Amino acid sequence: MNLRERLNRKYNNLILYLSFAILKLSQHKDLKLPYSNLNFTVHKIIYDDRCIVQSNTESPIKVDLYFGHEVYTQSNDLRSYLHNILDEEASRIFGLQKLFSAAQLRYDVTFFDIGANYGTYSLPAAESDIHAILVEPNPFVCACLSRTYRDKNVTIVNKAIVDSGTAALDSEISINLMPSLSGSSSVSSQIVREENTQYEVFELEVECVTIDELCLLADASSDFGVFKIDIEGLELKLFKDDLINKIRSRFEHFVLMVEYVPAVMSENEAKDLRNYLTELPTIILSDKNYRFNHRHLSKNFSSFGALGAQDIKLKHIFNELKLLSKKEAAAKLKQVTYADVLVFSSKDLAEQLLAGFD
Repeated sequence: MNLRERLNRKYNNLILYLSFAILKLSQHKDLKLPYSNLNFTVHKIIYDDRCIVQSNTESPIKVDLYFGHEVYTQSNDLRSYLHNILDEEASRIFGLQKLFSAAQLRYDVTFFDIGANYGTYSLPAAESDIHAILVEPNPFVCACLSRTYRDKNVTIVNKAIVDSGTAALDSEISINLMPSLSGSSSVSSQIVREENTQYEVFELEVECVTIDELCLLADASSDFGVFKIDIEGLELKLFKDDLINKIRSRFEHFVLMVEYVPAVMSENEAKDLRNYLTELPTIILSDKNYRFNHRHLSKNFSSFGALGAQDIKLKHIFNELKLLSKKEAAAKLKQVTYADVLVFSSKDLAEQLLAGFD
């Protein structure tokens, strides 16, 4: 280990120690250890008193404003406080809003929010009256989604997405719920328990759904599918189940936005997922690709559309939006600890949408 690596390790250990000390004194005394994501822990400390809304202890559900939208969350869920922290998630959602605006000029768009959690990624679709299909296995989170998206053009699917082989075995599957950290709920107990041992985990049987069944929920006129897939490390199973061809059989034009977190997979699994993600034209929005320019995102905008109307462009948010070759994309993914990967059905579509982003 060289000097730079030793200094980085000492710095990280110091930050984690300070995080632990501060969180013990903060309003979040339920946290026994700092959150595993260092950036989130630091954000949480910085915004603790100024941005986090106190929960209403008389009600299990609270509501916050997020870019002008009323978003309902479980008051005992640490994940709900993300709605008060303007980080890279808001950047990615703004990116979706720009993508929807460009796509709607030519296509009838359907948005699939697979692993929706509290549905923040579907807000731009709701603004644009795009049919959004939100897939979330946690019934308590779905109760919040029903309030957030009442009277909107959405379909809420309270099921767990699985590969066709799993669905053939049983119509239900056991999921692991974490009431105080819903974003880490998963059908994989290994992921939940290893990454978040300080939180209580409950098992619950929920119905299954496959990608084929979800595609049938799109309007008959829809010719463009946008799929956000965030299912806690189980994305590889869907790709191995011929995900791309199943989507292509319904939508000639499509974009996937897939979460890539190698830490929750084995080395071989991460390699396999990289191979699938880079088969088609790719843009990588990684942990190295955000400007974190809160000047552009911290204003009290009434919507993501209003944010775009203020001449704030994607180049203000991302360091680069470059279409990558398979070799370039694979090399970049090997270097990141987290990434959202945009996968386009064709190079022509990617270039067409990129031209309309700004």
